[in-house]
Amino acid sequence: MRNFNILFIFLLSYVPIAAQFGRNEIKKSKTVENDVTIALKSIYEIMFYLDQKCKSEKTLMEKNYFQVKSDEYNLYANFLNPLEFTLNTSAKSFDDELFVASKEFSTSSAESIIKLQTSGKRNKPIVNPPSNLTLEPQLIEMYLVITGQKKDFFQDNEQFWDAIGEINYSEYNDTIKSNFDLIFNNLKAIKNIGEIKKTTIDNQKKLEGISSMVEKVNRGYKEALKQLDEIEFELTDFYFKSYIKGKLEELGKEIDEFNLITKDNATKYEKLEKLFKEIESKEHTSITNKFSIHKILDLNQEKRHEITLKANKINFNNKGKTIKIDSSKTYIINVRKKTTFIPVLSSGVLYTNLSFPQYGTATNDAGETIVTRTEDEENEITIATYLNLYFNNNSKTPAFLQFGIGPSKEKPLFFLGGGAELAPNFTLSGGMVFTWFPELNDLKVGDLVTGTTMIEDDISFDFNIRPKFYLGISIDLTKK
Repeated sequence: MRNFNILFIFLLSYVPIAAQFGRNEIKKSKTVENDVTIALKSIYEIMFYLDQKCKSEKTLMEKNYFQVKSDEYNLYANFLNPLEFTLNTSAKSFDDELFVASKEFSTSSAESIIKLQTSGKRNKPIVNPPSNLTLEPQLIEMYLVITGQKKDFFQDNEQFWDAIGEINYSEYNDTIKSNFDLIFNNLKAIKNIGEIKKTTIDNQKKLEGISSMVEKVNRGYKEALKQLDEIEFELTDFYFKSYIKGKLEELGKEIDEFNLITKDNATKYEKLEKLFKEIESKEHTSITNKFSIHKILDLNQEKRHEITLKANKINFNNKGKTIKIDSSKTYIINVRKKTTFIPVLSSGVLYTNLSFPQYGTATNDAGETIVTRTEDEENEITIATYLNLYFNNNSKTPAFLQFGIGPSKEKPLFFLGGGAELAPNFTLSGGMVFTWFPELNDLKVGDLVTGTTMIEDDISFDFNIRPKFYLGISIDLTKK
């Protein structure tokens, strides 16, 4: 019996548990079949809709609780242009505290039975060159200096002239900048998911044009350097070659920077386009302009899930083609599988009509020691810890089924019944109580014995399936 009392104290000490999604949260949670769709008015005002058929909008709070009937949960959002707003999610899964508590209570109770039974851009310059080709603004000074000293230099070196005239850096630089402005603005102008595909296809064509222009600039510049190296300068003209090459290299530095900026803008565009295509790839199969932002595929009663939703207001700088988060707000969405019952551990005081037969010794007329049955020992008041299985509904008077375990002087008492919550954390219950009763085996009342030890050795405890009854008052100790 001492072992059972130790076990009962352990069970009772386990009752207070910290539940992040306890019965109070379940009572105020929204029940959903499969999905929730959110719609941003601002990062500080987000509305949501339950399932596809529900048109009534509700406000998303900083902490939200949902019970899901399906084994899968989907969190959707109405289309948001990621150059204006973004939604980031992360999720954690936890053991459902209520489920774990009830499971451990049930396991401990079962183990106690077994144990007790076995023991118990720039403008193009207008110049007067030898042909209709025009020069880069950066090379005009070079042209004037060279022609001032060697009037026919460029006519005599026509291939070099043609090469520098085909660089077209300034013209292409201006066009590329305009095209980049255009394709980024095209993204920003997207208002629904259906526009993403056409916009990105059009933008890719412009990117191909940009790539082609960059290639022509670089090819023209390399050709100019090549043609300069093929010019045979007199020894006295070494200064001219060095001067021309220096001017070309100055232009080359600008072209290198042009290449870097172009590449950087292309990379930034690719990243932004990827955001749009991810939204497109997650579009709802039957509902337009809605896309998935988070999905849980394995909802079950053993786990609860906590989704952290971060809504970001985006500031897009068209000049630098950069984006940054202007402001953010975080929301917590708690999700659990909807179950028929909500398990809650409680403890309380029970009144039972139990009484246990007692056996001892007496003396017969001949003065011999015999077995006798003494006055039954009553076990009317007991303390129990039990599992209340609340019906998961919206009843104003929450009702529950009850399974409990409590101590007696010899063996544990098992309670099976039901009850109702009459006030917050206060319940009244009643039902059947079962336990083991002492019975004589080989001996019977009136048999001769040598003493009480012989009687105790003969007594066994048999589980009686005929129930007794109990009434219980309990206080819900679960922290929730």
